[in-house]
Formats: sequence, structure tokens, C-alpha cells
Amino acid sequence: MWTYALGAEVFGEVDSFAFVVGWETARPAPFARAYRDPRFRAFTVCPGCAGSGEARTGPAVRPATPAPKCRGCGGHGRVKRRGIRSV
Repeated sequence: MWTYALGAEVFGEVDSFAFVVGWETARPAPFARAYRDPRFRAFTVCPGCAGSGEARTGPAVRPATPAPKCRGCGGHGRVKRRGIRSV
């Protein structure tokens, strides 16, 4: 019981901040915390480029030229999941 009270005293301010901003808090051990912003689940790998960010084209004629960007993700390699609302 005293470990819970001491953990609440040590992590109280950070836990309060995490609650206010909407982060998920995990307590894997008595004196450990893990915080995660749920908006990280809002993105997934782009199916058009498989996460590379480059458009799928044939063999490159000139390897020194950069590959064109994927249209689906704009070259970022990830797209927003459907049904997930982010702030």
C-alpha cells in the first residue's frame, strides 16, 4: 500500500498532465510509468507505396534522379486511418 502512495506522490504531477492532455498511462511496475498519445494510432502504412514514400514505377533510367513521390501519401509513407479522429 505504501508503494502506491509513494508512486502517486512521485508521479502525481506528470500523471495529472497526462490526464489533462488525454494521454494513455500504463503502470508496468510500482515505480514506473509509460505514457502514450493515442493519436499515434491514427496513422498506418500507405498501401500504395508500402511505406517507402516513393511511387511505384518501372526500372530507374537514371539512378541519380530522386524517385517520384507517392500520390496516396505525398511521400510520407503513412496515411490516416479511417474512423480515427485526431485533434
